[in-house]
Amino acid sequence: MLFRFGPLELLILLPFLVAYFIPCIVALARKHHHTVPIIIINILLGWTFVVWIVCVAWSFMPVKKADEIS
Repeated sequence: MLFRFGPLELLILLPFLVAYFIPCIVALARKHHHTVPIIIINILLGWTFVVWIVCVAWSFMPVKKADEIS
Protein backbone atom coordinates (compact mmCIF):
# COMPACT_ATOMS: atom_id res chain seq x y z
CA MET A 1 0.00 0.00 0.00
CA LEU A 2 1.37 3.39 -1.00
CA PHE A 3 -0.32 5.57 1.62
CA ARG A 4 -1.29 4.37 5.07
CA PHE A 5 -2.84 6.94 7.33
CA GLY A 6 -3.37 6.21 10.97
CA PRO A 7 -5.27 8.38 13.43
CA LEU A 8 -2.21 10.48 14.26
CA GLU A 9 -1.44 11.25 10.63
CA LEU A 10 -5.06 12.18 9.93
CA LEU A 11 -5.08 14.41 13.01
CA ILE A 12 -1.99 16.19 11.69
CA LEU A 13 -3.38 16.43 8.13
CA LEU A 14 -6.81 17.78 9.11
CA PRO A 15 -5.74 21.37 9.99
CA PHE A 16 -3.88 21.65 6.69
CA LEU A 17 -6.95 20.53 4.75
CA VAL A 18 -9.18 22.96 6.63
CA ALA A 19 -6.68 25.78 5.97
CA TYR A 20 -6.53 24.88 2.27
CA PHE A 21 -10.31 25.15 1.95
CA ILE A 22 -10.74 28.39 3.93
CA PRO A 23 -11.72 30.37 0.78
CA CYS A 24 -14.39 27.77 -0.05
CA ILE A 25 -15.72 27.70 3.50
CA VAL A 26 -15.88 31.50 3.74
CA ALA A 27 -17.56 31.87 0.34
CA LEU A 28 -20.17 29.24 1.20
CA ALA A 29 -20.82 30.68 4.66
CA ARG A 30 -21.24 34.20 3.30
CA LYS A 31 -23.36 33.01 0.33
CA HIS A 32 -20.98 34.82 -2.00
CA HIS A 33 -22.27 35.48 -5.50
CA HIS A 34 -19.02 34.00 -6.93
CA THR A 35 -18.92 30.88 -4.75
CA VAL A 36 -18.56 28.38 -7.62
CA PRO A 37 -15.59 30.12 -9.30
CA ILE A 38 -13.89 30.58 -5.93
CA ILE A 39 -14.26 26.86 -5.18
CA ILE A 40 -13.07 25.76 -8.62
CA ILE A 41 -10.03 28.06 -8.66
CA ASN A 42 -9.14 27.16 -5.07
CA ILE A 43 -9.28 23.43 -5.75
CA LEU A 44 -7.33 23.62 -9.03
CA LEU A 45 -4.78 26.34 -8.27
CA GLY A 46 -4.95 26.91 -4.51
CA TRP A 47 -1.78 24.91 -4.01
CA THR A 48 0.08 27.95 -5.34
CA PHE A 49 0.20 30.25 -2.35
CA VAL A 50 -0.43 33.39 -4.44
CA VAL A 51 -3.68 32.05 -5.90
CA TRP A 52 -4.76 30.83 -2.45
CA ILE A 53 -4.28 34.37 -1.08
CA VAL A 54 -6.28 35.79 -4.02
CA CYS A 55 -9.09 33.31 -3.31
CA VAL A 56 -9.12 34.25 0.37
CA ALA A 57 -9.30 37.96 -0.50
CA TRP A 58 -11.98 37.29 -3.12
CA SER A 59 -14.12 35.31 -0.69
CA PHE A 60 -14.03 38.23 1.78
CA MET A 61 -15.09 40.80 -0.84
CA PRO A 62 -18.52 42.39 -0.34
CA VAL A 63 -21.41 40.15 -1.31
CA LYS A 64 -23.94 41.49 -3.81
CA LYS A 65 -27.59 40.89 -3.09
CA ALA A 66 -29.74 39.09 -5.68
CA ASP A 67 -31.37 42.35 -6.81
CA GLU A 68 -27.94 44.00 -7.35
CA ILE A 69 -26.65 41.27 -9.67
CA SER A 70 -27.28 42.13 -13.30
